[in-house]
Amino acid sequence: MRTMNKKPKIILFDIDGVLLNLPYYFSEEIVKMGYKEAHNVLQEFYSSDAHKQSLLGKEDLAKLVEPRLREFGWEKSCEEYFNSLFEFESKFFDKDMISLVEGLRDRGIDCMPCTDKTKIRFNFVLDNLKDVFVDGFASCNIGFLKTQEGFWEYAISNLKERYPNIAPEEIAFFDDKQANIDVSLKFGLNSFLFTGIEQFKKICRMYNL
Repeated sequence: MRTMNKKPKIILFDIDGVLLNLPYYFSEEIVKMGYKEAHNVLQEFYSSDAHKQSLLGKEDLAKLVEPRLREFGWEKSCEEYFNSLFEFESKFFDKDMISLVEGLRDRGIDCMPCTDKTKIRFNFVLDNLKDVFVDGFASCNIGFLKTQEGFWEYAISNLKERYPNIAPEEIAFFDDKQANIDVSLKFGLNSFLFTGIEQFKKICRMYNL
């Protein structure tokens, strides 16, 4: 297991796959409602360049997704789609991981989400975790994805403004995607490929966090 150079003062957390663990996509839930093409249509959309633009904050996700909802026969409003989506996803926040994050925060370690999200989905995360996070870093507000160096240039610059004496090696980052880890490592962060809560607990014990 990799070790940190210094005990972290700030820990950044990816959301999906770290704090939120979906057993399956909401599009599959819509199929169960009788919309047989929902999964195919939505999967195509969420892997499209148009969706990427909304992740970068350049497009409004609601405006982009609405015609795709009509494509598979969704009869309710776009707002109702997102309400149903978020109601579904909110059931799968990892309460044990979130409890650990709360404990770290209570012990004086600043914890923040660090995620590729559209504005509407990032607001959903902050609303559900308002007792844990005040703010954080999201692609929609930065204009870069975590696989792009611009994301980390912004994040580190922002953190140095808030904490003038912070060093990159005093910032830890946990993500379940190696591509995101690889880029963050270029900037000197202590970044870890997240493999589960037991691994995270072990790392916390190693540094008496």
